[in-house]
Amino acid sequence: MHVVLIIAFNADVHYFNEFAALHTQNNCPFQLTFVHLCDDRPKANYPNNNPDVHWIKYPYHSRKKKLYSVYRQTKALLKKLNPDIIHTNLFEDALICHYAGKKLNIKGRIHTKQCTGFHWNYAKKGVKFDRKINQWATDLIAISSENKTFLIEKELAPEGKISFIPHGV
Repeated sequence: MHVVLIIAFNADVHYFNEFAALHTQNNCPFQLTFVHLCDDRPKANYPNNNPDVHWIKYPYHSRKKKLYSVYRQTKALLKKLNPDIIHTNLFEDALICHYAGKKLNIKGRIHTKQCTGFHWNYAKKGVKFDRKINQWATDLIAISSENKTFLIEKELAPEGKISFIPHGV
């Protein structure tokens, strides 16, 4: 099984490094690939014999202007990688990758909803995109019970798509 983990606007993701280290230490039954959508190349913190690491330049300050270009590059990369599962955590990486994943018929499209409520409270125009991400994803991970309730009641996510995995205390 091939899993692609994707993050936007961060070249140094601590848990990517942790996953890569665990992947090399244990006889992992799946292949891991990391994709960074950000200004700078990923930091060289990955352990030796790490999984594939890819970088697509995505400037934060011109993200709206570059969105379509980054989408096309990401879709081409995902087509080449042909993963079984893609996993995202943030709005921008989810918007780009889950749409591409849906178009490419990637079977597993997982999104961890960590920033629920931001658009609802501060940028109402973004709510329709949150709902689209929920629609394109095959699975959603809620990080708290409040998060899960919000997904169901406000973002209209189907309850059957949502798994609860608590993050934090």
